[in-house]
Amino acid sequence: MHVSITGHSSCYYKVVPSAEHRYCLRHIHENMKGTFRGKLYKDMLWKCATSKTVPEFKTAMEELKAFNKDAHLWLSKIPPTHWSRSHFSGM
Repeated sequence: MHVSITGHSSCYYKVVPSAEHRYCLRHIHENMKGTFRGKLYKDMLWKCATSKTVPEFKTAMEELKAFNKDAHLWLSKIPPTHWSRSHFSGM
C-alpha cells in the first residue's frame, strides 16, 4: 500500500507522530540515472541502501566514492535516514 503525504505532511505527523519519512529508492535511482547511468551505479546504490549497519553503509559509500567521486557527492546530499536501511530507526 502506498500512502502519499505530499502537501499534508504536517497533518500526517500530528496523527502519526512516530512515522518516519522515507524516500523511494526507485525514484532516487531514476534521478541518479540522469547523470550516472549503468548497472554498476544501480548495484552500488542498492548496496548502500540495503546495508544493515552504519559501518557496512560507510564501506559501501566509500566503494562508490572510489568508483566515482561525483556520484558519491550526489548521493551524499540525500540524508541516509530517508533511504538507507542502516539509518532507519527500529531496524
